[in-house]
Amino acid sequence: MKYVNKSHLVFILITIALLVGKYTFSEGWGTDYYSNDPKDKTRLVTVEKHHLSEPFYKAYKSGNYFWAMDDLDFVLRWFPNHPEALSLVGVISIKTKKYSMAIKYFEKGTASFPKYEITWILYGDYCRNIKDYESAIENYNKALTINPNNVFVYEKLARIYEEVGKKNMSILMKNKVKELK
Repeated sequence: MKYVNKSHLVFILITIALLVGKYTFSEGWGTDYYSNDPKDKTRLVTVEKHHLSEPFYKAYKSGNYFWAMDDLDFVLRWFPNHPEALSLVGVISIKTKKYSMAIKYFEKGTASFPKYEITWILYGDYCRNIKDYESAIENYNKALTINPNNVFVYEKLARIYEEVGKKNMSILMKNKVKELK
C-alpha cells in the first residue's frame, strides 16, 4: 500500500479546510454593519479598505461588473446589511438586467438584521426601480413598522400608489406626510 506524501496531505487538508470554511461562511455568517463592537468596526474598515476602494470603483465605473460584483459579494458576506454595497448591487443588477441577482443580497441583509429601516428602504427602492411595486410597498411598510414617523417613506409610498393608479392610497400617504411635517 502506498503512503500519501506530505505535500499531497497538506494540499488535501488545506482544500478541505477551505471548502468547509467557504460552505460555513456562505451559510449566513455576517456582522452587523451598525455594530458598535470595536472588533467589528476594525473588520469593517479592513473590508472597505480592500473591497470598496479605488480598484473596485475603477472596475465599477468602467463597466467591469464581474469584478465589481466579486468585491461587493465579499463585503456583503461579511456585512449583509452594508448600505453602500447593497445600493451598488442594486445598480449593477439593473444595469446588467440581472434583476434577481440583487434580491438574494437584500433578502440576506433584511433577514440577518431586520431591525434597521434603512435596509428595508433600500430594498424597497430597488424593487421600485425594477417596477416590482408590490414588493416595494411591502418593504417600505416594513421600514415603517420600525419607524412609523419616516416622512420620506410615506413620500415614496405616495409616489408608488400614484404610479399604480391607487389615488386614494396616494392621497392618504400625502396626508400622512403633511401630518408629520
